[in-house]
Amino acid sequence: MVRVIKVLLFFFILAVAPVSAQQITVKASTDTSKYKVGDYITYKLSFTYDKNIQINYPSVKDTIKNLEFIKEELPVKHESSVKVMETRSYIFSKYDSSIVKIPSYQISYLDGKNQNFVTVNPLTLIVATVQVDTTKDIQDVKAPIEIPFPWLLAVIIFAVAAILAVAGYYIYKYYQKKKHPVEKEKVIIKIPSYELALKELRALDEKHLWQEGKVKDYHTEITEIIRKYFEARFGFLALEMTTSEVLKSLQNSPGGTEILDLTQKFLSNADLVKFAKFIPMPAVNAEMMSQGVSIVYQTIPAPVVEPKKEGVNV
Repeated sequence: MVRVIKVLLFFFILAVAPVSAQQITVKASTDTSKYKVGDYITYKLSFTYDKNIQINYPSVKDTIKNLEFIKEELPVKHESSVKVMETRSYIFSKYDSSIVKIPSYQISYLDGKNQNFVTVNPLTLIVATVQVDTTKDIQDVKAPIEIPFPWLLAVIIFAVAAILAVAGYYIYKYYQKKKHPVEKEKVIIKIPSYELALKELRALDEKHLWQEGKVKDYHTEITEIIRKYFEARFGFLALEMTTSEVLKSLQNSPGGTEILDLTQKFLSNADLVKFAKFIPMPAVNAEMMSQGVSIVYQTIPAPVVEPKKEGVNV
């Protein structure tokens, strides 16, 4: 009797086992078994399982070490009343030729509270380089097409470029001129020193300083006019010299000896007023203006006359 029970139990286990094994299946596949170096290799895991099963999906990127991982596609899932069909795709590549063997591995899953494993089948791929016939020369796929040179288009482009260049040049010059207007060259008219001195003496005379009691101011200004004239006419620093130094410089200057006595009298009268607080008679003040004008007139340079060249009629 015990033996009969054991036999029945054995057959019961055999009957139940295939049903449990059919709860989940997984198959690994690729779109082909032969690739060229650098091609994308699509590795797929196709699952079929009951709805009550929970799969612990593996990290395929870390499982397959002999291929270069590119990316993982979104899973595709189809469900029926009791079954689920799911496909997970992974993109790999290989950058050297070789025979690639992807070994089998196990994926765990939960069947209720029990943990089980399903085995993924192995795959073998061939990755090869492009075959090159070394006996033939390297040629283009098609012979180059000869395109006639478009002369008309070239002439039009050249003409347009020339017009744009000329227009750009004139626009640039216009804005440069507008931005930096050309200043007119200033014509400096140099007034002869004697004319300037006489003009200043006339202006001083019209101020009527000594007539208004400003005797010292009058003598100071009139001597400064003559001293400035000496600097321009004879080239020594008369404004910074004493009266004796001015007279000595005049004595050593061409044309200066002619006014030496007149200048001594002129400067000495002014020194008495400026430094000794001397109050001269009105006639002396008027005489100072006459002396200053005379000093200038007596030292006006003679005009330079160019000698006539022989044999040339002017």
